[in-house]
Amino acid sequence: MGIKRADGRVATRNFIGILTSVNCSATVARAIEDHYKKHGLENYPNVDGVVALPQSFGCAIGFDSEAMVVMRRTLSGYARHVNFAGVVIIGLGCESNQIKDLIQVENLTEGKMLHTMTIQETGGTQKTINKGIEVIDGMLAEANQVKREEVPVSEIILALECGGSDSYSGISANPVLGYAADKIVQQGGTAILSETSEIYGAEHLLTRRAVTPEVGKKTHQPD
Repeated sequence: MGIKRADGRVATRNFIGILTSVNCSATVARAIEDHYKKHGLENYPNVDGVVALPQSFGCAIGFDSEAMVVMRRTLSGYARHVNFAGVVIIGLGCESNQIKDLIQVENLTEGKMLHTMTIQETGGTQKTINKGIEVIDGMLAEANQVKREEVPVSEIILALECGGSDSYSGISANPVLGYAADKIVQQGGTAILSETSEIYGAEHLLTRRAVTPEVGKKTHQPD
């Protein structure tokens, strides 16, 4: 059962996310998340939770540097993630990764389900925590309006990432996830293998699954 968003994408979860433009606002983001772990969601059964995704960068980075580009692209990816009904972005105010620049460069649009704030403009840590809770309280009713319905397997996007291999990975988790990926792709879905360096010695397994021989050959070619 999935959740159809207004833009046609399908979600498997329905969260409100708290992003940080810089590591300095991580404490505020976590405090807001902690608030909703204790109370605040009882009347919103269709909201799966409020989650903070703090990060450790954002300051003392060149405006046009590769690090800045990657960080902003990652943050905007989270802001647009289909499993987020709404997002709040919190900054300190004096960081290199200015929120207004992030919004502009990544073509994000502030509105009722995308809010931004900074600690310095809001008046300190506690005031920002309070404002963040107030803003999210105002988003919950809208986020709760979703309904789950049957959707085809072709809407699933399975993301795969190594979480720390152990002696059982090769005989348990890896084969199971590989089997699941095959089944999803056979039904028109998508599987993304992010840590491609770990396919060394197993290129042939991907090659024979390629949509065409030409695509398969790319697994053997350098960038």
